[in-house]
Amino acid sequence: MRSAGDERLWACFSHFGGLLGIAPPLVIFLVLKDRSSLVRREAKEALNWQITFIMGYLVLLVLAGLLSLVLAVLSFGNAAPVLTALPFLLYIANALFSVMGGLRVSSGGTYRYPFSIRLVR
Repeated sequence: MRSAGDERLWACFSHFGGLLGIAPPLVIFLVLKDRSSLVRREAKEALNWQITFIMGYLVLLVLAGLLSLVLAVLSFGNAAPVLTALPFLLYIANALFSVMGGLRVSSGGTYRYPFSIRLVR
């Protein structure tokens, strides 16, 4: 890295990139992990969160679909919109946590997501 400002910028991008999906934190982690401990730590944290988010989103999507189908068969069709909102709410949480992480790192701190499966070490 050229300077501490560059390190902080890439660390911020790893969190803000979560708004676009898993690719930005993954690319930042793979390319810059050996150049800066700050970027490695923050990109790893953002990547672990994105993996957790994707797994949770897929599980909620499948469960909401199955439960909506079961409730429709049982004539409780009006509960379907509530169930299909669950994955969307998790997406909103992803956006909020990603922005919070980027803002915290840009102000000189570090960020740890409230819950995350630590698969990347």
